[in-house]
Amino acid sequence: MFLTKAISAVRHYLPTSAYSLKLRILLWVLLFVLVGIWGLAAHVAAVLRADLEQMAADHLAATVDYVVKDIDKKIQLRIEALQEIAATITPEILADSAKLNRLLEQRNISRQLFPIGIFVANRQGVNIAEHPRVEGRLGGSVADRDYFRGIMAGGKLVIGKPIQGRFWKQAISAIALPLHDSSGATAGVLLGAMILSGPELFGQLEQTRIGKTGFFLVVSPKDRLIVSATNKSRILTSLPAHGVNVVVDQRLDEGVESVMVGVNSQGIENLSVSRKLRTTGWITIAGISSEEAFAPIEKLKQRIYFAALLISLALVLVLRYILVRQLTPLTEISSAMRLMSHEEKAFAALPVRRDDEIGQMVESFNGLVEERKRAENIAEQYRTIIQISIEGFWITDVSTRILDANEAVCRMHGYTREELLRLSIHDIEVDESPEEIAAHTREMMETGHVQFEARHRRKDGTIINVEVGVLYVPDLSERLFAFVRDITERKQNEAKLRQAASVFSNSQEGIMITDGQNLIIDVNRAFSHITGYERDEVIGKNPGILGSGRQPPEYYAQMWEALREHDYWRGEIWNRRKNGEVYAEMLAISTVRDTAGELQHYIGIFSDISQLKTHEAELHRIAHYDPLTGVPNRRLLADRLGQAIARARRGGKSLAVCYLDLDGFKPINDKHGHAAGDLLLVEITERLKGVLRAEDTLARLGGDEFVLLFTDLPQHSESYLVFDRVLAAVSTPVLIDHALISVSASIGVTLFPSDDVDADTLLRHADQAMYRAKEAGKNRYHLFDPDHDRQMRAHRYHLQRLRVALENDEFVLHYQPKVDLISGAIIGAEALIRWQHPEQGLLLPGEFLHYLDGSDLEIAVGEWVINSVLKQIVTWNAVGLTFTVEAVEKPDFSATGHHKWHETIRAICHFAD
Repeated sequence: MFLTKAISAVRHYLPTSAYSLKLRILLWVLLFVLVGIWGLAAHVAAVLRADLEQMAADHLAATVDYVVKDIDKKIQLRIEALQEIAATITPEILADSAKLNRLLEQRNISRQLFPIGIFVANRQGVNIAEHPRVEGRLGGSVADRDYFRGIMAGGKLVIGKPIQGRFWKQAISAIALPLHDSSGATAGVLLGAMILSGPELFGQLEQTRIGKTGFFLVVSPKDRLIVSATNKSRILTSLPAHGVNVVVDQRLDEGVESVMVGVNSQGIENLSVSRKLRTTGWITIAGISSEEAFAPIEKLKQRIYFAALLISLALVLVLRYILVRQLTPLTEISSAMRLMSHEEKAFAALPVRRDDEIGQMVESFNGLVEERKRAENIAEQYRTIIQISIEGFWITDVSTRILDANEAVCRMHGYTREELLRLSIHDIEVDESPEEIAAHTREMMETGHVQFEARHRRKDGTIINVEVGVLYVPDLSERLFAFVRDITERKQNEAKLRQAASVFSNSQEGIMITDGQNLIIDVNRAFSHITGYERDEVIGKNPGILGSGRQPPEYYAQMWEALREHDYWRGEIWNRRKNGEVYAEMLAISTVRDTAGELQHYIGIFSDISQLKTHEAELHRIAHYDPLTGVPNRRLLADRLGQAIARARRGGKSLAVCYLDLDGFKPINDKHGHAAGDLLLVEITERLKGVLRAEDTLARLGGDEFVLLFTDLPQHSESYLVFDRVLAAVSTPVLIDHALISVSASIGVTLFPSDDVDADTLLRHADQAMYRAKEAGKNRYHLFDPDHDRQMRAHRYHLQRLRVALENDEFVLHYQPKVDLISGAIIGAEALIRWQHPEQGLLLPGEFLHYLDGSDLEIAVGEWVINSVLKQIVTWNAVGLTFTVEAVEKPDFSATGHHKWHETIRAICHFAD
């Protein structure tokens, strides 16, 4: 690829017709020589750098290995010295502080190993012995130190976290060993405090430098703490945050001992080597800046590249001299061709004046001219075909600017040809950005041909889906030839098919498709889940394999008749699963026909409604039956009573409604509890069921109230025997919890059609009769009297109407004078009441006064009469007619027991003397 691009670059500056075989060979040789020179220079530089890097890394690694081994040896020496002391400390010596101090003095470990001293702490962390003695240290506590907690938790040797010493003011660390009691448990800790920064351990490391920029660094991975460093100011400081120094972070995170080149926290690239201290687990890192480490190779690389540049320039000058001598005749021919092109002359054959390679090239060019003419004729034919094609076609350059377009693609996008030629693919492409289109174009130029789908925006803003096939011909002025087809309708159909397939597969309802002969050709997963049949078990079979036999043949005949007439049927059907279980389903069947109306398929969609059926039955039971006794409740009783009344009217027979209330039920609840009361109600219900016939109804209205409905009674006398059996069934004692419980019943009875009212009124009349039975002594039944009830209702109506008349001031008084028969003088007047009825006119006292007897309204009307008479007397006195009240009489009906208001309440008024 590199060579091809280089040759193309050289050709760009040379006439197209100026290449002979010799010249091409010369160009290739020159190019290979140049590439070889520069490639060799780069390779030599790379090898030298790698060798120098390895040498520098090996030198650095050897230095670090020496330092690490020396430090490990020194720390191991201190550990072994402490181990020797720990082996001599027995549980008895550990328990005696004096013996323990003497033992430490006798051992007299070199002060070079532990300049600060060695200590013994008990299991509480209190220093109980030390050497050498320092005032204030004995009795101090180390319980809060990490090495003490580590010993007490693990019982093994611990190297403590490096800290700043309180007395020595240097970086120190403790080596801690466990001391055991007679049972083997950790009873104390032997400590040796060592100075890290002195000449005993890291002093030599801190003084050592590698080159000008070299450094050493010892870090504690667990604490992310710098233990020692060439830069002493960093000792006992925390490492930078994670991510600042990649070199250190990698060593701490991965724990590797390796050589690497990386950038530190100051942004300087370093060559570094890391090694791990075996005794402490600390990591020692030695490094030097890459600039210093690789400085020699950089100078050598510059010299190599300078030499390559000089050789390349010399070769170019030689090549230029050769090209000028060889290409002069070709330049002349090229100029002639450009003149012909600029003057828009037709292509014509050039004269051949030489027999060498240039002459051969001219002859070849003449042949190309003839081929070009034939090609143009063919191209013109193709352009005509493309213009009249129903497929869209356009030509673009590599920048996707539209150069040509046929009529079909213009119609497809809603533009005229002139409008479309002012646009580029960016203007009509919907989904891809200009950058993505450019990348796509480069890919097409590399592959030469590509076919893809896209979305374009028409002139009116609507979006269409298109399928595009692109051909790239690099020899034809970097042109892209594209055929465009509108596939919007196809994509919509595919989306509908995918949607239908998704609905078919993922539907929670079973779907079954049969052919015109009603043989199953496909089912979905829900079908198998509901029926238990797998798809392979039912393909090619008749749906009749699911039949349960519950529906008669007439049911299916009606279903097929509906399908023939309406191409659709929906209803409930009972089918049988593979395991034999019968279930209810809601089924909808549709007929599928082709465009000619011919039957193609049947599609059945069904859902399992067994649970819905069970739920409906349960709701029906809860809504219509008493939960305690299981007999009908008030709602179901009302329905059955309405039906019984309708049957009785059609058949001319009687029915009886019995309202039953238990006598003494509340004391049983209070004495024995509600549970016993419920058991009593259940037992009485069962007894009453034994009294009833199949066509009769027993209902519980609530509490201890029941209603018995007896239908189709031929004679009233037969019902009386049934009422007696009911009383006997209720009054029989019941054994509940080893106790005999007895109750009785008061029954109110009304008979239809003697009491010819609606269902609600029948129940109310029976309830009224039941209260009459209780008032009469209980444990009996009482028949409702319709005539007496009508009289009472009429009396109540008239009494209410009289109350309204009094409130509306509809009563009036007429005065009848009293005359002395001897003298003929008027000696008084008698007040007579009348009712000015708004609808019936003036009514006499005999038509309404008897309804007042015994009611509170009787007194109110009497007071109204008295007040009206007194007002009238006041009026008469005002006009000179003087009257006095002689007497006011109120009739007494207690003796006769019936109404004897012949006229009204009388007020006798006399003239004053």
